[in-house]
Amino acid sequence: MTDLAIGVDVGGTKIAAGVVDREGRILKRVERPTPSGSQDAFLATVDEVVVSLREDGVGAVGFGMPSTIDQRTGRIVNSVHVPIGDFDFRGHMADLMAWGVSLCEIKCHSQQLGAEWADPGCAP
Repeated sequence: MTDLAIGVDVGGTKIAAGVVDREGRILKRVERPTPSGSQDAFLATVDEVVVSLREDGVGAVGFGMPSTIDQRTGRIVNSVHVPIGDFDFRGHMADLMAWGVSLCEIKCHSQQLGAEWADPGCAP
């Protein structure tokens, strides 16, 4: 079991991320403007943000994305406000980090996943 996770909130103007512990404390933060020019620039920025937060004890990463996601495959079908679509995002991140990757289509789902990660007994 890992004690830390990375949470990433992807929005149309910024990508905000942090390392959190099981008690929900934010131990480290990173924020970057969201590139709007191309999928490659967007992915390079997301990769840089996540890699910059990699540290001992971190064993998972979760994303809240403004995207339609095929949860079965981890593929982003299309997005609003960010330049990414028809892309195996979960596979890309799993290859980059070699950890478990969670993808959520809307922020309230990411908040629930984070709460369940911190306290598995909190699921509705």
